Amino acid sequence: MKRHLAAAAAAGIVTMFGITGVASASTVQTGSIVLDNSNISAPHKIVYDSTTYMPIWYVMRTLDKLNIQSVWNGSEWQLTTASTAPVNLANIHPGTGNVSIYVNDILVQKVASIVAVDPASGQKTTYMPIWYVMQILNRLGVYSNWNGWKWNMESPAVQVLANAFMNTEKAPYSQFTGDIHELVQIQPSTTTIQPGVTPQNGNSSSGSSGSAMPTQMTIDMKIQSQSGIVNNQRAMLITITPTITPLPGSTGTSGQPSGTGPVALPSTIHIYIQGTQVWMNQGQGWQALPQSQALLQKIQSQIPGSQINLASLKNIQSTATPSGYTYTAQLNPAGIAGVLGPIMQSVASQASSASHVSPAQIQAILTTILSHMAGSMTIDVQTSTGQPLVTEEQMQMSMDLPLSQLFSMGSLGGSMAQASDIKVNESMSVSYTYNSTPLTPPTGLPQNSASMP
Repeated sequence: MKRHLAAAAAAGIVTMFGITGVASASTVQTGSIVLDNSNISAPHKIVYDSTTYMPIWYVMRTLDKLNIQSVWNGSEWQLTTASTAPVNLANIHPGTGNVSIYVNDILVQKVASIVAVDPASGQKTTYMPIWYVMQILNRLGVYSNWNGWKWNMESPAVQVLANAFMNTEKAPYSQFTGDIHELVQIQPSTTTIQPGVTPQNGNSSSGSSGSAMPTQMTIDMKIQSQSGIVNNQRAMLITITPTITPLPGSTGTSGQPSGTGPVALPSTIHIYIQGTQVWMNQGQGWQALPQSQALLQKIQSQIPGSQINLASLKNIQSTATPSGYTYTAQLNPAGIAGVLGPIMQSVASQASSASHVSPAQIQAILTTILSHMAGSMTIDVQTSTGQPLVTEEQMQMSMDLPLSQLFSMGSLGGSMAQASDIKVNESMSVSYTYNSTPLTPPTGLPQNSASMP
């Protein structure tokens, strides 16, 4: 009997400290949980035997934001969804493990868990294999992916937004009208900074160069666009009506009145795009734009063909409407930089000999500009013919740019060197329709491509 008791005690000790042995033989690293481009938490993960484990407490806090109720009793994890939420419970094979996971009272998975001390709280907590939890989230309509350190989750509502952008992009016919309004405020400088020259002690050669600039101006653009298919290629005809107006009482950097009337501009600017070819008409006939064609090709190469990247938005919130959703979000400068960075570097590579701005400088300039940007968006999505489509977009954006930083990067010169700071406040409103209206190419296009009619 004593031998059996000793063996049982030894087994108990091994079981008790086996968890510590697992933890000590594993790698503990900081991970990240992101929901709809919002950072939720940064828990410590455990990598053991080539499998990543995540502390379940942090996952439960994330599920709260998805309106998925979760209850944990130490051996069973119960997940409960709203009665109207779609759940996929087909092909269930629970497997084996010491922990059971239920969805709406149905056993869907058994997993082997680890109990270890969470470095953040100093308390013991349960870790579960992230792969199995991801499969369960997929059953609940929560798209999930893991790149080794960041766990990205996407709610069903935000998936609808991504699908709506993709459907809008692929719609055979679409039209939009937009209004853009900008207020630009320029702070004059008492010194002139030469491009590529960093000021010493905040000063450089004094005096002004170039023509005087107003200290305030408004920029308004009305935009109309029609998209369609021409010769089996996607095509778009854009009409822009611009107006730039110095505000009454504003003065140039030389101190002289700059006037109050609109700046002389083309009354309309027409742009036609077919495939990757670009033409422009500013009132003097259509001209091909080969440089814009190269840029468009680069932009299209950065756009995924199967999904829309919402990295340019963060803190995405959704509100259900009778016909779809209304979304609010903040602009994400880091995400925008990730999308625009390769494009801007490509442009710099093509134009570096003429502009004397290297790809590295372009990247630094872009990062500096975006780091001073803040903004928000409201997006309306409606379901039509069984698929979600974007119908309205509203954007508010502001930037406060210290131009001295851009001068030192070799990006600006001439009359802009008269300014030390520029503030931009922009609002944009766009409406989309999807009428089956064929697009006819404008007449007078230069016949420089065999693909043109």
